[in-house]
Amino acid sequence: MAFDLAISHEGDLVFSANGDLAGCSGDRLLRQRSMVRLKIPRGSWLFDKSKTLGSDVYRYMGRSGPNLTAQIPLVVRQALRPIEEMEILNIESEVNPENERQVEILIEYTYRISPGEAASPLLAEGSGAEKMVIRV
Repeated sequence: MAFDLAISHEGDLVFSANGDLAGCSGDRLLRQRSMVRLKIPRGSWLFDKSKTLGSDVYRYMGRSGPNLTAQIPLVVRQALRPIEEMEILNIESEVNPENERQVEILIEYTYRISPGEAASPLLAEGSGAEKMVIRV
């Protein structure tokens, strides 16, 4: 099963109760990878030589109009396509009415289990759709 250091929604490292760095795996890691991909402007990370990490969601901040709800799901799908463990079922987005510079994205997905994870009781492929809300 894939494992990584846990980060908060603000991008800070998370510490466990005993003071060690916290980790995450499974669905939490999938959510974390999604959040990172959507919050980083596409092509801005120095070590991403292919310039494919990140998204163009930031380009829609402060905008409004009928095309906004049609464009953001396309941008989100493009950003999350490299995450093989995720099958996206539906994406909805709306601009936060209290803060027009913030977009709320609701992603409905199922988790695809890789061959090495099949024995884990924590994940059940096809056990139903999960939803996550990411504020960008």
